[in-house]
Amino acid sequence: MFKILIIEDEADKLRNISIILDSIPGINSDDIDHELDSFSAKKRLKNTYYDLLILDIAIPNRKSEIVDLEGGIKLLHEILVRDKYKIPAHIIGLTAREDIITKAAAEFGSQVLSVIQYSLTDIEWQAQLLNGVEQRISSKLSSYLTEQTYDYDIAIINAVEVEFQAVKALSLNWKKVAVSSDPSPYYETEFNENGKKFRVVAACAPQMGMNASAVLSMKLIQNFRPKYLFMTGIAASIKDTDSHGYGDVIVIDESWDGGAGKITQSNDGSNIFLPTANNLRLNRDISEKLRFLKDNSELLRKIKDNWKPGAAPNTELAIHIGSVASVAGVIENQAVINDLKIKDRKLLGLEMEAYGMYYSANNCSNPKPIAIALKSISDFANTDKKDSFQPYASYTSARVMYEFIISEL
Repeated sequence: MFKILIIEDEADKLRNISIILDSIPGINSDDIDHELDSFSAKKRLKNTYYDLLILDIAIPNRKSEIVDLEGGIKLLHEILVRDKYKIPAHIIGLTAREDIITKAAAEFGSQVLSVIQYSLTDIEWQAQLLNGVEQRISSKLSSYLTEQTYDYDIAIINAVEVEFQAVKALSLNWKKVAVSSDPSPYYETEFNENGKKFRVVAACAPQMGMNASAVLSMKLIQNFRPKYLFMTGIAASIKDTDSHGYGDVIVIDESWDGGAGKITQSNDGSNIFLPTANNLRLNRDISEKLRFLKDNSELLRKIKDNWKPGAAPNTELAIHIGSVASVAGVIENQAVINDLKIKDRKLLGLEMEAYGMYYSANNCSNPKPIAIALKSISDFANTDKKDSFQPYASYTSARVMYEFIISEL
């Protein structure tokens, strides 16, 4: 579909334009709209995105008013500066006046507006319009034909080195990948098991936090076009140790920015922070598949038993699925945690990066990857933090991710 809006108040001129458009393959008359004046055109442009605008430079502001020789220029000024209008992909202007052509070209340039001199006696304008429209249709078709497809099966992002080392332990065949004009180090390998092969790329952010994870996620997406984008690593549980254990994997089914909201004042003048939970959700199909893995106690016991570097906690490894907030720093304050829990009573834990990854995956260009964050518990968001469980938690999240990839994807 190639949608066109024609703004033209002269019947003969409109008929001549329509004859040219009817001769072009790929244009459907149902996809062509027509207006006589600026006011009516702006109503169209508020609600509809057009591939091409054919604009008479001399048009009235309203049907009842006289023609303004620069009405089209004034219309372009307004739609380009006001956010409420959907700017057409291409704009071709028509006018019989050479002085108006010069002024329009000087104000907008060829990148915004191509201006053709219309004439009743010279048919050169017809060839120029025909070629201009055909080029724009060809450009749109080319964008479809050259649209990127998925390249890598899996991309994995981590925030700190202990998490990244747990991912690199999943394969013995990692190779460094150089990307032109991008100094970030990337590594690729292949997960090959049970007759399945997955092309994998992984990278570790230079620092912790949502900003770093969002930037690296977007670079992974743009450079490697993965079908699935995973994040593994460590998180803090806000539950008690009777329901959560060290190393338990939290699948982030809903991610939200714990720092988003507003600061207001209470009646006594003290500051109050009111968080806003703009939740980003895990893909529903993926969530259901992970719920199936959650019940595989034999597999989870095997993952725990295969931990070799040191002692594992004395609890059974478990998977929990639910809401996790991304925060800007390490939190050891129960009052802050209580405020976050008021906003989201289903909150399971806190971490610092997943929202940035989910946001990038949701807002990148097509084809978009499916983002999946799995983080394991290394502390309980209190002053009794034990860094000694970070390697184990990094291991369990990476290993659960690997088993999910091999068994379910």
